[in-house]
Amino acid sequence: MKKCPSCGYVNRGPGEKCGICGRDLAGVPAAAEAEQRRRSASDLAPGLILLACGAFVLYRGLHRRPAAPAPAEPRGDIVFSAYGGAVYSLGKMSGQRFLPAADKLDALRLLSSDKEKVAYAAASAAGTWLRAEKDPAAARAIFVKLLDAAASAVPAARSQAAIEAGMAVLLGFDAAPFEGRVREVCRGLASETDPRLRGSGFLLSAMSGSGDLRRKMEEVLDLGPAGEDRLYAACALSRLGDRKGYNYLIRLVSGGGDLSAEAVSCLAYSSVPEAGTALKEALKGPQAESARSALALRSLVRP
Repeated sequence: MKKCPSCGYVNRGPGEKCGICGRDLAGVPAAAEAEQRRRSASDLAPGLILLACGAFVLYRGLHRRPAAPAPAEPRGDIVFSAYGGAVYSLGKMSGQRFLPAADKLDALRLLSSDKEKVAYAAASAAGTWLRAEKDPAAARAIFVKLLDAAASAVPAARSQAAIEAGMAVLLGFDAAPFEGRVREVCRGLASETDPRLRGSGFLLSAMSGSGDLRRKMEEVLDLGPAGEDRLYAACALSRLGDRKGYNYLIRLVSGGGDLSAEAVSCLAYSSVPEAGTALKEALKGPQAESARSALALRSLVRP
């Protein structure tokens, strides 16, 4: 095994390039040899610290870059360096088609990170892996990790984890064995005052086919401040087949405001039959790109 000095990934195979970032590992000693060298170095020069820092990836520009990176943290077989390296590695790992399930679950320990960018990246990776996972046992394990993160992670990861879990259900994941846990997580999110957290609870609930939060969704749509609060409620209600929620989305689309692209995306999983026609009409307007993506998604969504 060779640990990549750039991204921190422990490569188990005999290859001479890192399976995550592609770094040349020809001169990197194997794990056992590296440990011996570390001990020798500690005898010769006590206090020597090796830091490996990967590229920093912004999470939608919503968070400030910390003044200094966090120290390296071991995560089972996978060792991530500073949080920038963890974000970078998670992004690379999410695109690995044949990444072993054990490595995925090991990486998802980062869902509990107190660094928002790291935990958010882990939630996004979990959603990608879950949608592509063919092994039912591994898929269930990832889904449980997402539910746990939606219940207790840092805010950005809670919201993203709930949405990723909901999207997996929309695309065919059988969440019936987890119905009670899903409802519990949704209630917890819906009780929050942060619009993103509350909205993600609405979406997960609706995507799972539950009407438990319907009255609360209607209250937010009727009385909540204009903006994301009402958008999330309308998206969830439209998924449940509610005409009022659907009509609100259509008004946002035709209004061409800041939330029009998001409203178009919501139509991808609306249960109102006319949503497909509305998306085809949107192909003629300024949100044509969003409409094309939404139509492609709509063709995959479970009714």
